[in-house]
Amino acid sequence: MSGICSIHHPHLGPVEGCANCHATLGDLLGETTVAIMHAEAEAAGLFTCDCGFEYYKTVDACPLCEKERKIILP
Repeated sequence: MSGICSIHHPHLGPVEGCANCHATLGDLLGETTVAIMHAEAEAAGLFTCDCGFEYYKTVDACPLCEKERKIILP
């Protein structure tokens, strides 16, 4: 992740001296929380969308093209 700044990203890129441009999820949520969220995402497994983007099954739609993931129940 390259920062959370909504003023400078993605239009201008990171701006020197802007704390938000250089912040990470760990800065906001804490490294422990981020590690837990990452472990949950890995446990859920990966899905490859028809558009070719690969993402974790923790969301119901592709973050790139927004196509809903078809969930097949046993």
